[in-house]
Parts: sequence; C-alpha cells; structure tokens
Amino acid sequence: MTFVHLKLIAATFLALVVSAKGAETNRVISADLNQVKGARSMSWQDCVGAGRVAEALRGGWRQQLEECHREIGFKYIRMHGLLHDELGVYSEDHGKPVYNWQYIDDVYDYLLSIGMKPFVELGFMPNALASGNGKIFWWNGNVTPPKDYAKWDALITALVKHWTERYGESEVKTWRAS
Repeated sequence: MTFVHLKLIAATFLALVVSAKGAETNRVISADLNQVKGARSMSWQDCVGAGRVAEALRGGWRQQLEECHREIGFKYIRMHGLLHDELGVYSEDHGKPVYNWQYIDDVYDYLLSIGMKPFVELGFMPNALASGNGKIFWWNGNVTPPKDYAKWDALITALVKHWTERYGESEVKTWRAS
C-alpha cells in the first residue's frame, strides 16, 4: 500500500467521522396533553387486519376470527386482495367485462353473520384489467393502474351496486373503506 493510498484512506475516515459528528443532534418532541387541537379518531381500536380476503374462505381462519371477535370485540376487519384474481372477481369475454361476486359474497355474508363489518380495501388490480405486470408479495398482488379506466369505474360501480342490493344501503354506509 503506498503513502498516497494511506492518505486517501485517512482522509475518507476523517470525513466519515466529521459527518457522523455533525449528524449527532438532539431532537426534542414535546406534547402538552392539556392542549386539544380537535377530535381524535379512535377507529383503529375496533379494527383488525387479517391478510388476504381469500383466507377468509377457510374454516380454521373463520374459527380464529370468531374467537378474536368474541374475546377482543373487534367490529371491523380489513383484508388485502378483494379484487385479486384468486377470487375470480373480474375477467373478460372477448373484451366484455365479466363479474363474479361469489367469493366476496361468501366472505362478507360470513362477516356480517358473526356481527363484524368489512373495512373495504379495493385492491389489487385484476390481471385482465391491469396495465402491466408490477407485483408485490409472494401471492403476486398486481399494483399497476387499470389499462382502461372506464372498465375500472364500471367494475367498482357494479361492485358497490351489488353490495347495496344485497345488503342494503343503510348497511353498506356503515362499512369503512380505504
């Protein structure tokens, strides 16, 4: 190792030490609990997250949810993948949208039967409607926007109309959504 290399290593080390020292600042966060700025949402207290909607089709999952609901008192449940292909919600026949609410109905009927309500999460993009192949999670949730916003709008409109007809407007209005 040459003298030039040693000088370069020493200069780099010195620069790192100086920048690290400059980053050492105290951050003080204070809160006066007597100063109320407005109403505080407590919606998180009565909601539980539970993986994917498709999991709610399993008997063991349902038994565990019933136990949690009974013992803890959660009122709402939020799940991923409402529109994921594993539920068969959306497909196309020669470019014409085809809707299938079978599995969503099964899950939502069950939730309501045990006194819980859905916290609706509209995701992920059905592959037949997706503009690309961007995926997350091991179960491949498609995160791309729709390739046809008119078909996306029609899907969501049809789904909400279906819920309103099946469960009633007054019930659907009590659900939460994100």
